Amino acid sequence: MTWDITGSSGITIRGRDTVTEMAKKQSQKMKRIGYPMLCGVSMLWLFLSTSLYAQERTLRFEHLSLEQGLSQSSVYAIVQDHKGFMWFGTEDGLNRYDGYRFGVYRNHADDPKSLSSSSILGIYEDHSGVLWIGTSDGGLNRYDRATDTFTPYRHDPENPHSLGDNKVSVIHEDRSGVLWVGTDTGLSKFDREQETFTHYRHDPNNPKSLSASSVWAIYEDRSGVLWVGGDEGGLNKFDRATETFTNYPHDPNDPKSLSMCIPGKVNGQNAQSEHPASRQRRAPSQLTQLFTFKQLRSLLSHRFTP
Repeated sequence: MTWDITGSSGITIRGRDTVTEMAKKQSQKMKRIGYPMLCGVSMLWLFLSTSLYAQERTLRFEHLSLEQGLSQSSVYAIVQDHKGFMWFGTEDGLNRYDGYRFGVYRNHADDPKSLSSSSILGIYEDHSGVLWIGTSDGGLNRYDRATDTFTPYRHDPENPHSLGDNKVSVIHEDRSGVLWVGTDTGLSKFDREQETFTHYRHDPNNPKSLSASSVWAIYEDRSGVLWVGGDEGGLNKFDRATETFTNYPHDPNDPKSLSMCIPGKVNGQNAQSEHPASRQRRAPSQLTQLFTFKQLRSLLSHRFTP
């Protein structure tokens, strides 16, 4: 099946059944289906004809929005967990969809085991099935399926081993099981046993430091190298042995340098001139895609120089 981002109308899905039909078929196997994103959730399952059967194309639409129980129409994070549930992060709550109905998790000031914030930017399931939630102003959350509660990890200015910042845009687990968290002030490495964080931040006086202040993309390649992208400064390759970074910036005078550095323009718009709330919402989706498609293209072709 194919998933197409359609701007303000959400994501378009091409496949054999509607999302509800597929979810109900898989519910007996604990598999639920869906993958909507951005400004409401629209799902399109497209029946494509083949030359063998010469069938006509048939379009089928299904929309999952406020009327179906989605808590808010702006969706910035999507994950399908190992049980088949779909999780959607919105500006007003974390949504779990089982193919029939939505369950919504929000922050409740009188409940310390609720989400630390209702504004969700990132969702990640690690290899052991633990779900991690990144928020725009409440830090990181670990979801406990057994108790249906959350454990928050927030930034504490009095504790240097706390989370680096309360805005968490991206979460990634590497092959060794280390959890990396991209925040608005750099990259944080989480020690699960000690429940402490090690921070990697931009230092203008250190060329081997992280080049970006805000981290929006993390990727581990097949050889185990960790790559980090941010809001500016280009692409970073992390050296685990020395705990330093090699930076690949964009140089307009060097055609073999990285194709683009961020910010600048986001889908044709000047990122600096946008309203801060709008720019924050764009970060985890559109800017991560720019790193994926533009910068990774240069990376894989090995035609840029550090």
